[in-house]
Amino acid sequence: MARKSGESCTQWVEGVPEEVLAEHVRQPRGGSKTRFEMILGTKEHEMHHRAQLTVVERLLGIVPHLTRSRQATRTAATKSA
Repeated sequence: MARKSGESCTQWVEGVPEEVLAEHVRQPRGGSKTRFEMILGTKEHEMHHRAQLTVVERLLGIVPHLTRSRQATRTAATKSA
């Protein structure tokens, strides 16, 4: 579900004209940000929580899936060399 939702969001962002992404939007507490900055902030927030989950997995002795994938790729490359 997360992957499908992420891909859908990516396609939407790719279709938004640069002029729209460059528009400034007033913030509720003052100041303004471009629409692109707001989208980027959402992505950074997601990355923060992903990192938190990775730390929790490691503390529980679980090898995170990205690490497992990287290890498998490395092992396959070593065997073929």
